Amino acid sequence: MNYSLLIYQSNSHSLDAFLNDSRCKEIIQLCTTEELMTNSAKPQSKTLYVPSQDSLYTSIFNGLKGVTQEDVIVSDGKTTLQMQNIDTLLKYLNQWPAIQYKDAAYAFDTRLLMFSLQKALESNQDLSDCFQTIDMEIKTIE
Repeated sequence: MNYSLLIYQSNSHSLDAFLNDSRCKEIIQLCTTEELMTNSAKPQSKTLYVPSQDSLYTSIFNGLKGVTQEDVIVSDGKTTLQMQNIDTLLKYLNQWPAIQYKDAAYAFDTRLLMFSLQKALESNQDLSDCFQTIDMEIKTIE
């Protein structure tokens, strides 16, 4: 199962597992304007840098516009995910369209997350947690 990775904080740990995973087709990293300039000067393969917005869910929504895969792993970048964590996320994502893996990452059917965020933006919802927009249970796995 191919997927995209979206990282929404710039202090990301190692991306090696994703860079070396042939199933990961692209990495979208949200960053400040300054980080955008720095990262653009030393790009990594399959990585796209997207400027962060005022709110987290607007930033993630804009980052999702760069996603080309049907499935996306969303991470805050604080926790380094190992290959076995990625395998677990993808295994459950085959069975359930919204997954939370401990506090380390989420995995979604890209369309579900995109449409949920778009609906929240259009209705001007004030959300502290952008994953509150999902109109279904997010399955938590350990």
